Amino acid sequence: MSSSALTQRALAGNNSTGASRQFNRDSDIGNGSSGEYADDQGQGPAGTTAAAAAVVLTRINAGWVPYIHTGMAYAAFLVALVVGWKLHYYKIVQNGYYGYPEEWFPSVSATIGDRYPGRALFQILIALTSGPRFMLSIIWFVLTTRDISGNVNVGNGYQPRSIKPALLLFTGILRTLSCGGWVYITSSDDHDAHDILMIMYLVCTLPYMLLMISTSSRSPLALYNKDHAAQSRSRRVLVTCLFFGMIPPMVYFFIQHKVNRMPTAYTYYAFFEWSLILFDVLFDAISFRDFSLLDLQIVNAGAFTPNTSSLRTLPPAVTDPHAASESSAGSSLFTKEARHFISDVYLGFLFWSQLTALPVMIWYFPLWHMGLSGWEVFLLATNLVVVLGIRPVRNFVRTNSAWLHLFSLVGILSYKVADPGIRLALTALSSTVSAIAWFGAFTEIRLAGSTNSTVEKFTTEYNVTRNITAWLLGLVLSVVAKASSHANNPIWPIMNEQNGGWNLLGALIGLLASIDLLTRQRNNKHHRKEEEKSHSGGSWFMASIGLANLLFILHTMYTDSSLIARWVVQGYPNPGPQPVPWGVAVIGSMVGGIIYSVMHSSSDYYITSNASIALSTLSLVVMHNVPAYIGFFSGCIYAFFILAISPVIIKTASKYPPGRTLFTSIILYNLMELLHIFCVAYAFVPGGNLMRERTWIILSLQSIGLLVGLINARNNLSGNNSKVDVYEKLISTGLTIKDTIGSFKKRVVMASSVLVGISMFIMFMRSPLKSPQPYHPERKMITAGIWTIHFAIDNDMYASERRIRNAVRDLELDVVGFLESDLGRTITGNRDFLQYIAEDLNMYTDYGPSPAKHTWGCAMLSKFPIVKSEHHLLPSPNGELACAIHATLDVYGSEVDVIVSHNGQEEDPLDRKLQTTELARIMRQSPNPFIFLGYVVTKPHEGNYPILIDDSNMNDIDPSDYDRWCQYIAFRGVKRIAYARISRGTITDTEIQAGKFVIPDDKNFTPHMKGGDVYRRVDESHYPSDMQFPQIFRGKGINDHYYHVFDEPRYFA
Repeated sequence: MSSSALTQRALAGNNSTGASRQFNRDSDIGNGSSGEYADDQGQGPAGTTAAAAAVVLTRINAGWVPYIHTGMAYAAFLVALVVGWKLHYYKIVQNGYYGYPEEWFPSVSATIGDRYPGRALFQILIALTSGPRFMLSIIWFVLTTRDISGNVNVGNGYQPRSIKPALLLFTGILRTLSCGGWVYITSSDDHDAHDILMIMYLVCTLPYMLLMISTSSRSPLALYNKDHAAQSRSRRVLVTCLFFGMIPPMVYFFIQHKVNRMPTAYTYYAFFEWSLILFDVLFDAISFRDFSLLDLQIVNAGAFTPNTSSLRTLPPAVTDPHAASESSAGSSLFTKEARHFISDVYLGFLFWSQLTALPVMIWYFPLWHMGLSGWEVFLLATNLVVVLGIRPVRNFVRTNSAWLHLFSLVGILSYKVADPGIRLALTALSSTVSAIAWFGAFTEIRLAGSTNSTVEKFTTEYNVTRNITAWLLGLVLSVVAKASSHANNPIWPIMNEQNGGWNLLGALIGLLASIDLLTRQRNNKHHRKEEEKSHSGGSWFMASIGLANLLFILHTMYTDSSLIARWVVQGYPNPGPQPVPWGVAVIGSMVGGIIYSVMHSSSDYYITSNASIALSTLSLVVMHNVPAYIGFFSGCIYAFFILAISPVIIKTASKYPPGRTLFTSIILYNLMELLHIFCVAYAFVPGGNLMRERTWIILSLQSIGLLVGLINARNNLSGNNSKVDVYEKLISTGLTIKDTIGSFKKRVVMASSVLVGISMFIMFMRSPLKSPQPYHPERKMITAGIWTIHFAIDNDMYASERRIRNAVRDLELDVVGFLESDLGRTITGNRDFLQYIAEDLNMYTDYGPSPAKHTWGCAMLSKFPIVKSEHHLLPSPNGELACAIHATLDVYGSEVDVIVSHNGQEEDPLDRKLQTTELARIMRQSPNPFIFLGYVVTKPHEGNYPILIDDSNMNDIDPSDYDRWCQYIAFRGVKRIAYARISRGTITDTEIQAGKFVIPDDKNFTPHMKGGDVYRRVDESHYPSDMQFPQIFRGKGINDHYYHVFDEPRYFA
């Protein structure tokens, strides 16, 4: 008999006598707006009479829907928590590894799904929540697809054919159904189904929240009270950020619990899990203000005659006519302007990909020459941006940059060129051409000073800001791409189809982006002809210094999401934040800085204020000196600041004469790169001792240089009388440009959110799901190896992580020490090659001393839990610092110590002696069984060999092997059964050495026995096949790896 009708409720109240009345509700309408209201049986505002038969049976304010939903949802979880806490506390805090007192707060799953009566009460209350939850989605869909008179998709800024409301409705319903799935199918019922539905719910939450925020501009509240609508939107954005901000630490503590079995980790995980519930429900509660403007009414359907005069009439929304046209055409993510912006972001990604590839490829040559090679001159290739000082060239670049971007794809495709020298030359040329295209676009801002036209002035400044933003988002995209490819950029010329490269796909997308830009430039018939006006304020040299240091900081610190985490790493049991999942925090900080710069373009002065500069400098100092989480989050703060000030620095520098300004900037940038490299210079590098181990000088120089640029930029800002956002000023004057600032800001926020969302998905997919297990636990055997991997660049200048992984896997190494493993510098690409190998082989990782410790790196991967570890900087009075990891592993319930070390070069004999003496002291003083995996640089039984073996009370794995110089394996307290030397292939210049050991059960075993029977050789058949080295390495071997020197493993009694 009855049906439900939805009407716009601009005012509260009901005229029971049927008479019309005036109303005014500032709280809901804003600005004292007033209108008329007529009851359904009275007269409408035009004096028309409603159908007498249209009887309203009842009416309820729609604001009750989010109220009821919020109350029932919170009640369901709270009741389950209280009942569980009261009746089953010790059971619901118990997990697979620990109980009370290590774990003392229950997870959501344990609270709602494991025990009666908490589970039953929760399911009853959550069922009552489903009705309001469906109504939230359906009502919002109706609101965002109809105008104030109830017509579909017409008027008042509504967008015909917009897909967003339909997507939101679909996502909301799917999200609700998946919620019911993981609520009623508990982990004890079906673990896989519960987890899949939970993941589906979380995946749906991101588009649900983003679409809700995006469509909120089309609710009644947005039309009639912009202030309240802006508050609601801000609250939704805040809650969304808080919701997704809880996921990385939640995943981190879950990994600590599940993989590392850390006590109390599951309690911390539970707090973040409960926070997700809190913010999830709170997000929908914000809809109260929107819904409170609506009535839900039940009418007599049989007698009802539609009469639009019964609707409350509301004043027309005040909208900008130009913004409305942009809104109707441009708010969708897939509009033409959005496509253009995405293309520009991708072109920025190509620039950063080639710029970061160039030092890696240059480093290949001195690395293999063991000295300066001459190829280093390509580092100066980007200085060719000086051609922008020639006005005809500059004008050509501004109007034809698409051709330059198209040409730069040669560098991406150069991966097909086998010759390393030619490949480097092509990459250097492409990187230079891309730099000319981008910096040429930035110099367009000089045209703003040569016109008196407000339209052209502001349009020019808008275009430059848009290009800078796309360029910075291209940087973030490169960081996300590296995260997806385990710290390798998939389109670098050192990548190919065999090692995980996406070069052809990257070039194809680059081709499409270049064509898109080319089409725009060909269609733009109006090119500015005015003479440029040089900027007269400030100092071009100060601007050059600021730009140079900005480029240096972005390149050295923020071209990889794992670098800050590795910069603050320390030993176990508290190594600090890991790249997965904490890389999301770095990416989030970067996009946060970009969004700030866009949203507060009228407040550039504040981000360049003394307080901001002091805070950023403090954060840099803390990051450099304080390990673990405090240092990491300080690095994130610094990332926010650097990205936020980037537009100010770039725009200021672009106003000065381009030739000398850009040339000086790139020269200073390259000089800073060289000084940065010299902080870890090998002993054979001329002048290397001048900067070695002096990173503090680099940080001081970059801070001072950035400060100089900021002071100059701030003087320019203070010289501008108008601090009003130029784009808002443009709109307020009634002038028009193709892309308004409102839609531009939304586009930047959307692009940033997508990048953060993708990075979160990447981190989730890369998170380990099970604990590492040794290859042969039934034998209580441990296979350990040592390998100098030459910075994960092979003989042919390609990334070698996957080939390294293959060798480690095929040899079944339970513990492996990698030397020359610290790739946290620009010349090594800011690559963390350990991520791929550790994740693919499911191993624990100890990165070793951080990049801030000035070593070339030593790292350890282990199938056994790392109980504790200590990072050592070995004595090095003359040469480069030598590193060592002293770790204690839980090997089948016994503690076994392992050292991975890299001594200095042969140029400094005193260094090597002092380093070996320190290693011997560490091994001698340890009471545990011990395995040494190190790079010693000595001949057997000569030089420092007696110190290493005799003074440490260790056993050489094979004293009869006289053909050694660099790598050695020694042991104590374990039974050595086999030793093998495996050829390097074409991966590096150093072989693999490996030994097999057994944890002895024999109480009569003598741990410090030397000589005699401990070195008695036996035939391979003495041990069963699963205790032998793999047969695939015999003869010609596999993947260019084979047993060499003595052509087969050696076995011992």
